Amino acid sequence: MVRKLAVLLLVLSPCSVSAQGTSPLFPNSELRRYSIPNCTNLGCDRQVIDPDRALDSHGNSSGGSEWARRVRADQSYAHGRDENETCSGAVRTLVNFVCGNRTNCQIEDEYKSTCDGARDRQVSERCVKVVDDYVDRCFGREGCPWYPRGVAGFLIGEDREAFCSASMFSPPSAQNDNRDRRAATVEHCARRIDNRTRIVRQNWASDLNANRTTNERYGRDIRVLDINPSNEMVVQARRPSMFARTAFQGFNSLIHYRNTAAKQASLGGARNTLMCDSSPLCTIVDVREGKLLHTCQSTKGGSGGALVQFIDGAWVLVGLNNGSPSQGLVTENDGLSLLE
Repeated sequence: MVRKLAVLLLVLSPCSVSAQGTSPLFPNSELRRYSIPNCTNLGCDRQVIDPDRALDSHGNSSGGSEWARRVRADQSYAHGRDENETCSGAVRTLVNFVCGNRTNCQIEDEYKSTCDGARDRQVSERCVKVVDDYVDRCFGREGCPWYPRGVAGFLIGEDREAFCSASMFSPPSAQNDNRDRRAATVEHCARRIDNRTRIVRQNWASDLNANRTTNERYGRDIRVLDINPSNEMVVQARRPSMFARTAFQGFNSLIHYRNTAAKQASLGGARNTLMCDSSPLCTIVDVREGKLLHTCQSTKGGSGGALVQFIDGAWVLVGLNNGSPSQGLVTENDGLSLLE
């Protein structure tokens, strides 16, 4: 039986959210410290994408060849480069360090077991480096390309424990109403939502209205909630397009555990755990009956994170991350189309 991670409770500075839900809540330094409990029993394992296997699996499919050429044109994915400079090399180094030769390996759990509280400084330095190399080579250079804060945030309960990701957007019917906002997450995360749940991201928080229903039609296994009106910028909702330019944002537990290892060994500052994968590898490779497959890097805690595509000259929210049924290296992750 896969052992369960202990839920880490955070002690945050006292603060309050205004009735409108728009007052600053947590500084970035606190946001980076969030931890997500093990959600294996909810079917939300998050796994690392192997670029070479993903390209082999989907690069020859209908529409996939242009995407494959776009990926290989980037130096992080080019054939013949020194493996120490590529995303594929960083992925293999990370997995070999954490899992060795075991293919049935929960990468995040094993990384935490190896790196949390490591007494050997060389081990701690390796723990930090393998994740830093993975992020630097596999997540692209743009960060969140639509605007700095991105789209995704944490779902937190009354106890301020973060338990999943959620994505903010404006429905198609609200194009002329800048105050009409929604927050979407996947069903296995929505089971824990109640009227005390908030969505939190980058110095900002909002209450969720768990009781109000909407007339829009959304994909199966997606829960959409109203949020209090705010001045926060959000993207519009659209249907996904295969192999279009895509970016993913959601909680990344590997980065969280990397931050813990770095702090314990006094090895430098923290990375933002709401990291965006804006690399050319990140795209949607299949869409069928409201379900989709994507090749964006994600880990545990990314359930409900935002899949955003560049369509008709604008970034739009097209789907939510839903994880992978497999462990270890995978060629794609599951997602759900936001709109029917």
